[in-house]
Formats: sequence, structure tokens, C-alpha cells
Amino acid sequence: MSMKRHLVMASILATVVCCPQGVLRADEASHRKAALELIETVNAKQLLDQMLVSMDRMMEQQFSSMGMTTEQLKEAAPVKREISAWMRSSMSWDSMRALYVDVYMEVFTEQELREIDEFYHTPLGRKMLVKMPELVQVSMQKTQAMMQEKMPELQQRISLAVERLRQKSSGGNR
Repeated sequence: MSMKRHLVMASILATVVCCPQGVLRADEASHRKAALELIETVNAKQLLDQMLVSMDRMMEQQFSSMGMTTEQLKEAAPVKREISAWMRSSMSWDSMRALYVDVYMEVFTEQELREIDEFYHTPLGRKMLVKMPELVQVSMQKTQAMMQEKMPELQQRISLAVERLRQKSSGGNR
């Protein structure tokens, strides 16, 4: 083996021997702590709560746009409540906090998390945090409006695709 390979192998061995699992776990704990701190700084719990409220509103609008009578809407109320309760239990803060921490740790280094957290403590960073819910809400409203506007085109495309399938299956069954 060349001298260079011996040095590389020695470096790897030294790293394995000198860095016991406890140190790696401490680094992970520190990384996790940085992710939790950032999640608290960005008010992730409040954002999640606002997102759930927005999802309820969108579901309400969706049901209303289905052309149901007042009576049918009343009958559908328990279904809407069940869907909302399921979303809230499935997306509880405890489960989402753990998910957010894992995602932040996967995407950002500990140092990056600390720098992002630092930014959010600046005047511009705080302004961004204040404006973020409005930004998300306006984006969702505009996206929903755009999709509703495009819905007739989608329905037409679906109808054409279904018609082609019918023609294909009726032609193939002869």
C-alpha cells in the first residue's frame, strides 16, 4: 500500500477510535436542539394551527361549491366534522413537531439552523415571521382561485380521456 493510503486508513481508524458514539449522540442532540429552537422561533405551532383552520375553510368552500342543497349541506356537516377531527388528530402538534425537527435536521446543518434562527431575531427576520401567515394565506387563496378557474378545462380533459377509454374498450370487445 502507498503511504497516502496508509495515512487515510490511519485517519479513519483514529476517527473511529477517538469519536465514540456518545460524542456523535451529543452532536445529534445539539443539532436537534438547534432545530427545536428554530421551530419555536418561527412559531411553527401557530402556523400549523392556522394551516388547519385554512384547511377547514377550504373544505367548507369545496362542499359549498358542489351544488348541494341547504339540507344536503346540513347532512354533510358530520362528515366535515369527522374529516376536520381526523386532520387535527393526524397533524397534532406533538407528531408534527417531531416531523419538523427531523426534516430540519435532514435539510440543514446545525450551524445553518443557528444562522437561520439568528436571522429571524433581526428586524427583517421578525417582519418576515409576522408577514408569513399572510403570505401563505394569500398564496393559498390565489392558487385555489386559479385552480377553480382551470377546473372546466380539467373536467373537459377527464371527459375526453374517459370517452377515449370507452371507445377503446368497446372497440376491443367486438
